[in-house]
Amino acid sequence: MDFEDGELNALDQASYDWVSSVFESGRGIDWRASFSAITCPVLLVLGKYDFVAPPTGWSEYPPTSTVEVFHRSSHAPFLEEPEAFMAAVTQSLA
Repeated sequence: MDFEDGELNALDQASYDWVSSVFESGRGIDWRASFSAITCPVLLVLGKYDFVAPPTGWSEYPPTSTVEVFHRSSHAPFLEEPEAFMAAVTQSLA
């Protein structure tokens, strides 16, 4: 499978209704206020092909965050790219 072609395997496919309901459930949350309250370092892990929380859906990040986008992952980079995920976590903790 070539992720650069935008293909996802069967485990990464989700129904439109499920994705919509999950996405809609977070619309009423004031994320900016929540983000500004974070004072500790944050590792924000995003999968390039994530349908639930796509990298393009973030207008801003917590001020103390480091953003890591996994280019061969959807919603579970820790399963889809475990070595790269562990390297990012290890670097963030260092």
